[in-house]
Formats: sequence, C-alpha cells, structure tokens
Amino acid sequence: MGARPSGPGPIRARTRLAALSANLRGKRFQVEPGTPGIVVHHPDQPKVGIRVECRERPSDNDELWFWHEGEPLIEADHTDDAALAILARLNKLAAEEDRWL
Repeated sequence: MGARPSGPGPIRARTRLAALSANLRGKRFQVEPGTPGIVVHHPDQPKVGIRVECRERPSDNDELWFWHEGEPLIEADHTDDAALAILARLNKLAAEEDRWL
C-alpha cells in the first residue's frame, strides 16, 4: 500500500477527491467541482449525476472514505473500486429516470 498524503484531514480529503476525479475522467465520466465534494455524471446519460464527498469515517478509526448522501461508499484509497461503486449508483438512478420518461 502506498504512503498516504500527510497533513490535516481536509488537505488529504482534497487530494483523494482529486485522485478520484482523475480516475473517473479517464473512464469517460464528467466530473465537476461541488460544494462540498464533486459531482459525477453518468458517462452515457450526462443528466444523471451524484455528489461524492471525502471525509473521515468515525467507525473506521477516522480513515478517509468516499460518501454519497450520508452513506459510505468505499475507502478513499481505492479509487478504482470507488469508480465501480459510483457507476452502480449512477446506473440505478439512470434506470429510475428511464422508468419515468
């Protein structure tokens, strides 16, 4: 496992969000800055998007995790796995949106 960025939690969280953003852009996701976190859009349905935050998870010794709507997605050190978890959430939302069209 690689070394973690040192420094205060907010700096590490921004670093992990930047790494996730780069990973997602490499997989054709559209990523925008959000307040807080980032907004990630489905690669095939850009109207479908979710907000992802990076913050500490108290039940995991305050390790950084990616979060969506107050629920933990995955540890922030696992950007590839996070991309899969985000795509799963986006696919679910896209399917719900298609149902109402």
